[in-house]
Amino acid sequence: MRSFASLFTAAVGAVAAPAAEPVTTTDLIKRQSTPSTQGTSNGYFYSWWTDGASPVTYTNGAAGAYSVEWKSGGNFVGGKGWKTGGPKSIKYSGTWSPVNNGNSYLTVYGWTKNP
Repeated sequence: MRSFASLFTAAVGAVAAPAAEPVTTTDLIKRQSTPSTQGTSNGYFYSWWTDGASPVTYTNGAAGAYSVEWKSGGNFVGGKGWKTGGPKSIKYSGTWSPVNNGNSYLTVYGWTKNP
């Protein structure tokens, strides 16, 4: 009976501690980024794209507001506004504080049918 108990304990120990592959930093960064998406939020169209190569998050706020937090590296573009429609007057404000993140640009952009 003693040998059966020892065998049972060894089997339980082997099942309780399976070997796992190590997690890489790249895997963790991709999980911390907001996935690429588009849709509507509070009546405004938003679009967000990232290559997943850096920890960057996009968060929709009230009305036309949104925020982006970017650590470093990678590529992303995102924003909130109107998907289609006529001429618009806009008012914007924000805080832009790039700190050794590489190239970064804060812009207002849009598309036209006829210039």
